[in-house]
Amino acid sequence: MEITSEDGRKGSVAPVIFFCFLLSGLSSLIYEVLWMRLLILIFGSTTFAISTVLTAFMGGLALGSFVFGRFIDRSRHPVPIYGTLEAGIGIYALLVPTIFPSLIPLYQRVWQIFHISFYLFSLMQFLLVTPEKFDVIISEPSNPWMAGVSNLFTREFFIMGSQKLKPAGVFCQWLQLYKISPENLRSILQTFHGIFPHLLVFQSSEYDLLILGSLEPLSIDPGKLRDRLSKPRVKEDLGRIQVKSVRDILAHFVFGTREVPAFVQNAPINTDDNALLEFSTPRTLYIDTSEANFKELPQYSRGATIYLRH
Repeated sequence: MEITSEDGRKGSVAPVIFFCFLLSGLSSLIYEVLWMRLLILIFGSTTFAISTVLTAFMGGLALGSFVFGRFIDRSRHPVPIYGTLEAGIGIYALLVPTIFPSLIPLYQRVWQIFHISFYLFSLMQFLLVTPEKFDVIISEPSNPWMAGVSNLFTREFFIMGSQKLKPAGVFCQWLQLYKISPENLRSILQTFHGIFPHLLVFQSSEYDLLILGSLEPLSIDPGKLRDRLSKPRVKEDLGRIQVKSVRDILAHFVFGTREVPAFVQNAPINTDDNALLEFSTPRTLYIDTSEANFKELPQYSRGATIYLRH
């Protein structure tokens, strides 16, 4: 591709175009990574996030080839067309934060009328961001050593969760005790405790923890627990894991707000920026760390008595 200047000299614009292609490709990769991470924070699933990004990417390639492939080769001015497309992409990227919030009322109305599928609803939830707040939020992602999942154990994610809780709401975080070092276990609890000052930790099974966090003081009410356990559906569900009484629930208690500072021992905070878990947890992927964690937890347990509501 050549251009002719006013004084009659010819020059090639191909190197410039190729360099623009390089910059465009790099920007696209960065854009994909950022969107994937944002999607993971919303979906809580790496699979949904990657699938959405790949669908948009491949769909855009197919649509662009179909629409512009018919005439672009015959165009006498392909460079201005390419420049216009790149400018459009840039403008859209800048407008996304403004466009999404303005569509929230539309999203709510569509959901009320059509009750669309979970998968499509999850996508709309990401695009339009629900303003609703909840009494309970349960986060049970996959293991933090998987790509992108560590972002669901960061300070920023826990902040987002705390902002979506109603007053006295509870955020429940699942955490495994296997293939994760005691140092990383402390780091996750330190990060969680930094956002939720009040918490109760239960060992739901041999290899799993359930961490209950709140912005307001938490206590265990035996009377309410007995009432819940008397309900047929709750009784049947908990009976599958041999939890049939208040005593059974308390037997799974590990420690609470008062014991956490001694356990975490000023462990480092996991953030979106430092990606602490993303790079440290794979190192223990093939190491049996559960026994080390089993030995650590009981040392700090003081029983559930001080957290009972009398």
